[in-house]
Amino acid sequence: MVSQAIKGADQPRAQWYWKSNSDPWSTNGDEEWTKYSDIESAIIEEAFNQKNKTKLAELDNYSINLNDS
Repeated sequence: MVSQAIKGADQPRAQWYWKSNSDPWSTNGDEEWTKYSDIESAIIEEAFNQKNKTKLAELDNYSINLNDS
């Protein structure tokens, strides 16, 4: 079991970002992107890789619907 944990640590992990501009829907100006924390990225990646159709990542104060992304 420990060897599985070590193997998992060696594999690359996805890093998710969110658009953090003051107006993220604006097409003017430079885009700013902020990383989600490691645990938040893991939760999002797990939801993204789900085989069912309800790909929903639930974080502390919000939910991310990955079906519409």
